[in-house]
Formats: sequence, C-alpha cells, structure tokens
Amino acid sequence: MVTLPGPHKGVDDLIVAMGPQAYEKVFYEASSLKAWRDNNNKQRHSPPAPPKKLSDFERKQRLLQRFRGQLTQMAFSKAIDALTDQELLYLEQAVKEYFAQPVAQVPVPIDRQAIESEISQLQPQIDSLWLEHAQQEKAIRIMERFPLHKLSNKYNSTLDQQLQTIGAIKELFTHKQQLELKIQEYETLVENHHSWETEQQTIEMKTMAEILNSPGFQSRLTLIKDEIELKQQQRQARLSISQQPSPQPRRGLRR
Repeated sequence: MVTLPGPHKGVDDLIVAMGPQAYEKVFYEASSLKAWRDNNNKQRHSPPAPPKKLSDFERKQRLLQRFRGQLTQMAFSKAIDALTDQELLYLEQAVKEYFAQPVAQVPVPIDRQAIESEISQLQPQIDSLWLEHAQQEKAIRIMERFPLHKLSNKYNSTLDQQLQTIGAIKELFTHKQQLELKIQEYETLVENHHSWETEQQTIEMKTMAEILNSPGFQSRLTLIKDEIELKQQQRQARLSISQQPSPQPRRGLRR
C-alpha cells in the first residue's frame, strides 16, 4: 500500500505537483496491506494525546494575547469582566510583573552638570601630568648617557618620580572614564525607558492596570483572594486533624 503525502488524491496529482521522483520515493516506502491495516487500526483506536499542561508564564502570555487589538477602554473593561476568577488573578499578576521590569522604572536622575564639570577639570590635570612625564623621560635619557648612571641618586629619584606620575595619570584617567560611563549608562536607561513607554504593549498594559485598580475590580479580586485563603486554611486544618494520632483505647483495671 502506498501512502501519498499532502492533499494529493491520486498518483497523477502527486507526479504533476512534485515530479516522478516523489512517486518513486513513496513507492519504495510502501508497506504490505496487512501492515497498513494494522497501523491504520492502531492509529484509529489509540487514545488522543493528553493536552499539554501550560506553565503559569505560558498562561499569562496566552491571556495577554487575547487583549491585543482592543481599541477602547470600554472594550478592555468588557473583556476583563468576562474573565474567570483564575484568569483575572493571572492577568493581575502579569500586569504587576510587566511594570516591575527594570526598564519600566524611571531612571534615577544624575547631576549631569556637576559630572561634566568634574570631567572638564580632570582633563587639564591629566595633560599637565603627561607634560611632567615627558620632562622626566627626557631627563632620564640624558642621565643614561653617563656611565654608572644607575648608581646616581638623582637618576633613581627621577625614575621613582616618573613611576608616581604614571600612577597618578592612570588614577585620574580611570576616574574620568568612570564619570563618562556614568553619563552614558544614564542616557541608555533614559532612552530604553522612553522606548518602553511608547510601545503599544505598554499603552495597553497601562489601560488594563487602570481598569484592574478600579473599585469594582479591586472588590472582586479581594473576594477571590479571600476565598482562596479560606480554602487553604480549611485544607490545612483538615491536614492537621488527619496527622494527629488516634486516641488509644483504655484498658479496664483487673481486680
């Protein structure tokens, strides 16, 4: 028996659509009539695969997709009002998580003027130290022309001074880089937050958050949570009772 792939009704349709080689392939893969019947009966009587259990994250994502394309606050309100209690809890959690993202937080302002002023003051100091380093290098090269210069206190003192100058340059340059990086990071945070603010999803989320924070929905959410908490307390009470040891029967005293 030959099983044709796709929507093709016959061999001619398969050859016209996919070419002769496609038919040769399914011909060589053909099974006997008995094997085909056994496989067909197995598929017919096999129980359907159980539905995939969605995680909380997947449930929230699917729930949010149902609200895409709503145009008015009234439409959002009607769609949210039609949710089941569990779906309403998922939606509330999804909205809270969305606004808890780092990009959703307004960047803490920096004193940019003070930072830029400090950077502008550091640069002349670095330039002055480089000039000092060049003078020290020149003096060292002159002293190195004389024999036994390494025994000279002046030579060794100049080397130490040059090392100190290099250390000071590195320290000031690193501090300047840190200040410049602070400005760059702040600008990136501001840009990312602005982009997030103007996204369509953020606009929709703000609408849903406003609706969920309304007195009517807050009252409904409170009732749902109170009922869940009561059920948990009752379940815990039953569990505690079941774990208590049963009382032992008292034996009568013998005379």
